[in-house]
Amino acid sequence: KGVKMASGRYVLFLNGDDSLSSEGFLCAFRRLEICNAGVVSGSCHLDGEDAVNGLLTPSVWRLLFINSIPHPSTFVRRDLLIEFPFRTDFRIAADYEFFLVSYLNRVRFELLDDVVSNHFRGGASSDVAESMREVEQVREERLGWKKGGLDIISGTYRLVKRLAKRVDV
Repeated sequence: KGVKMASGRYVLFLNGDDSLSSEGFLCAFRRLEICNAGVVSGSCHLDGEDAVNGLLTPSVWRLLFINSIPHPSTFVRRDLLIEFPFRTDFRIAADYEFFLVSYLNRVRFELLDDVVSNHFRGGASSDVAESMREVEQVREERLGWKKGGLDIISGTYRLVKRLAKRVDV
């Protein structure tokens, strides 16, 4: 509903307990004035009990595997949100589905080096099992037969990484 009522060129979805980084927002705002990318994303600082590494950094190619675009620090052109609206049947992964569809439709993503927002972990997205179920449903629907090959690549990568850690010890 908000997207249809918005009048700006870009939209940012910020959760109720999240905040913008003054310096990062200013850098993003300057970039938005001169670029025409469909999606402009910066990093997102994590707060909260389960904030493991402290920073979510956007990665476009990783969308094939996981939700790798932090929505609280991502500006999306309004016309794209009209063309590819968020699916309301997803409680958690609607943003992932949007970003993956955008990527598969060759929308231009621009990644910023700046921390744009501060995200407090918690709420609906902290339900890891439901989140993973929705992400896998999106991947099955949007990637089709390619998902199997991508899962093999991902599993092989994780295995090699685990084995490398054992060798380093």
